[in-house]
Amino acid sequence: RQILPEQVFSLDELKLLLQYAGPLDRLLILLGLNCGFGAAESASLLVGEVFIRTPHSDRHKEMLGVELSPTDSFIKRIRRKSGVYGEFLLFAETTKSLEWALAERRKFSPLKPADKLLVNSNGEPFDKATSGGNSNRQIPNRFARLLARIREGKHKITALPFKMLRKTGGDLVKRFSDGEIAGVYLCHGQPVTSDDLSDVYTTRPFGKLFVAIRRVEDYLSPVFE
Repeated sequence: RQILPEQVFSLDELKLLLQYAGPLDRLLILLGLNCGFGAAESASLLVGEVFIRTPHSDRHKEMLGVELSPTDSFIKRIRRKSGVYGEFLLFAETTKSLEWALAERRKFSPLKPADKLLVNSNGEPFDKATSGGNSNRQIPNRFARLLARIREGKHKITALPFKMLRKTGGDLVKRFSDGEIAGVYLCHGQPVTSDDLSDVYTTRPFGKLFVAIRRVEDYLSPVFE
């Protein structure tokens, strides 16, 4: 289904979001843009899925076919909804926000790989069901409050929900690559729609995704200023 311009955030709107965001809001926005994370992906992110300045092995780099720096950082995880593995080269801004989150998480307990990275002020994960058994709405509600603060500051911003950051990121990746790479970024089950065996006989083109992510980061550089 075609994404319309009014369904994604503009550069000016992204700049406003980051300008008004607190540290946690900033990280959630960056995960949405950098990794295509919605609320569920951000809430379920584990400490052991974050690799800060951890280089790939030479064998892995050869398979990727792209130049990587020893100082590059990544998120590597299986998307819970689709069961599809994803790797994401991180923006420098995302890396800094994740370092902040790791430091905050250590205030509650020593870090273990299986720990949820993001917790609220009570130390509870953002995907913990409510007492009534309903889905946790803390992340979408935080984003709605952020939009309200922006409007209180006399700025105009499109009334889009948190999940549209994922669509904004996917749209940008597609703009700087193609639909297949956007599907890899979004961890879709079958990014090559014409070939349902492509994942059986080949590895996913994460190297091409990393190149696209770098181009998106360059495009977004005015947003980070």
